[in-house]
Amino acid sequence: MKTLLSVASAACVLVFASVPAHAKMLCDIHHLGYTKGQCEECTNMEWSVSRVFPSGVCVAGTPPAPAPAPAPAPAPGAPTHPATTTPVVAKGVCDIHHLGYTKAQCDGCSNMTWSVSKPFPQGVCASTAPPPTITPPKPSTPPTPATPSCTPTNWGGATVPLAAPNFSLTGVRVTACSRGYVFAKSTFTCSTGVPAMPANAPTTNITCNKTTGAPIFNPQVVISGKPCCL
Repeated sequence: MKTLLSVASAACVLVFASVPAHAKMLCDIHHLGYTKGQCEECTNMEWSVSRVFPSGVCVAGTPPAPAPAPAPAPAPGAPTHPATTTPVVAKGVCDIHHLGYTKAQCDGCSNMTWSVSKPFPQGVCASTAPPPTITPPKPSTPPTPATPSCTPTNWGGATVPLAAPNFSLTGVRVTACSRGYVFAKSTFTCSTGVPAMPANAPTTNITCNKTTGAPIFNPQVVISGKPCCL
């Protein structure tokens, strides 16, 4: 009797072991009427009990994470340990006129760098652009006063004693020019000395500077020429 029961048990185990596992299927995640038994047959859904659904409801499950791609085989002679790569952080353009950047913020600027100097021993974020070249303005040339127009006029000249009082300061009147003359456009000559406009007389007078000689040796000065009258 015991032998028969043992044979029957072994046969039962073999029957259960030979039954194929039931395959699950994809279900419609928008369908809300699945029972718990139906939900357990879905590969993409799971039975969820919460405060909102205390009796449970079939909801979409978390999809399984994809299997990682196998690493490529190393080249012959390459090291077997995995190479470590540092991610590259893209830097941005910052406002060079902002003065409150910290060192960490400054390190993220593509156009600025952290600078430590004597004026800023703790460091400051400064622009990497070269300072602008400042061209100093050229000194303005004062305008040249316009020379008034004049007319060359014949003048008979004058003879003045060298000992005449205040001759170098007053000179003699150019009688051909009633309103004066333009010295730069006139042609004067002195028998001794250099033609010049007198300091204490109107523009109608002419004198001679640097006259030399004593009265007895050079008793007079002859002034002549062609003034350009106004």
